Amino acid sequence: MNSDLTESKQEFKRAKPLEDLTQKKPDAAQGDLLKKAREKSGLSLETIHEETKIPMDALRAIEEGYTIRTLSPFYITGFVKIYAQYLGINVEDIIDDYHSEKLPKYIKKNVEDFELPLWITDLKKHVTKKNLLIAGGVFLGLFLMFKVINIFANRPAKPEIKNIKAGKKEASTKKIKKISAASKKKSASKKIEKKQAPVQFVKTQKLSATSSQTNPSRVITPAKIVTKDVTLTVRAKESSFLIVKSDNTIVFQATLRRGSVETWMADEKIELSGKRINQLEFELNGKMIGALGRKERRAKRVIVTKDGLSVSK
Repeated sequence: MNSDLTESKQEFKRAKPLEDLTQKKPDAAQGDLLKKAREKSGLSLETIHEETKIPMDALRAIEEGYTIRTLSPFYITGFVKIYAQYLGINVEDIIDDYHSEKLPKYIKKNVEDFELPLWITDLKKHVTKKNLLIAGGVFLGLFLMFKVINIFANRPAKPEIKNIKAGKKEASTKKIKKISAASKKKSASKKIEKKQAPVQFVKTQKLSATSSQTNPSRVITPAKIVTKDVTLTVRAKESSFLIVKSDNTIVFQATLRRGSVETWMADEKIELSGKRINQLEFELNGKMIGALGRKERRAKRVIVTKDGLSVSK
């Protein structure tokens, strides 16, 4: 057991450090080539850093051939590519792994060697001429059946025409019967008239006499015009609720709308009460009185006689 432990320790010491396994050192030859090209073109590391945005420590590491712990091999190779492209050097000359992809050569295949998939070969075995003929016959039969159904569906209905004709005949027979019955009635009435002609003449004479006697009673007499001592017309400037009494009987109890006109008549007096009486214009017996004055603004009751208006608050 102890011998196994000592052997494993010795192997661990011989193993490469972790830094060597995880990181890849830049090639010194690559760095020299890039440095010479930079110096030849007269460029400094600062200008390349500003143009390519490669960190300064990474540029120095690439040129001098040492590693940086914070940078992985992936980033180092990327910076080398950018540096080389900026200086105009072919990337393939610097990095061995970076080569343009080459397509494989086209190989012609013989048609005789080509094999069809299994499902196609199985179909070929099952699909024979006999099966094809059966399928074609079924399809044809279905097509013909569909056509026949369409022809019968679009065919005009004959029974309806017969019914219409029969209905016309019945109507014509009914008309003939009615005409014949009417003609019989007319002929019968004519015969009766011929027989009763003298009697009708006597009746007309009596009627004319009676009509001449009754005519004087039909004279239209003119309607009597009712006149009263008090006639009041009211025009509403604003909507107001009114109760109107004509000789102590209520003749109006509602809201008089704005712009509307009402007229009332009485033998002795007309009494108005309600709200917004000051918003009314009065006309008494055809004479314009107008609205109430400033003093009567709060009036709630107006009594109208043939002599004029009296206000009570």
